Formats: sequence, structure tokens, C-alpha cells
Amino acid sequence: MKRTALGAILTATALLAVFLSIRFGSVHLTNAEFFSALAGGAHRDILDLRIPRAILGLLVGGGLALSGSVFQALLRNPLAEPYI
Repeated sequence: MKRTALGAILTATALLAVFLSIRFGSVHLTNAEFFSALAGGAHRDILDLRIPRAILGLLVGGGLALSGSVFQALLRNPLAEPYI
């Protein structure tokens, strides 16, 4: 598999995960309510709580992946773990 295809698949998967984490939560919303809230409707919990939480989760996961890769490259050990 080429790198560009793999990158596209991983990006699409990450965007789908972010969308699903924004769409589904503890408060049940219909599709019409969800899309109206994205457009600036009455449900401010989507804009104030769910979107920042999803973006922060994406950034934290990327940071952990990056730090793990740097740690493995620094020690020149593909099996490096934090307890070394």
C-alpha cells in the first residue's frame, strides 16, 4: 500500500472518529437538531463542549504518538517503553 493511500485512509478515519464523537453524546439529538446546532442553533453544548473535547482528544493522541516515536528514535530501540 502506498504512503499516500495509507495517509488518506488514516486521515479519513480520524475525521470520522471526530465527527462521531461530536455527533453522539449523553444528550440525544436528532439529525436536524445536530446540524442546526452546528450552524449556530439552540444547542450550545455541541459548540461549547463536544467540539473542543473532540479536537483536544485528537491533539492529545497525536502528541502521545509523536512523543512515543521520538522516544523510540532517541533510544534507537523499536521496543522502547516509558519504563526504561
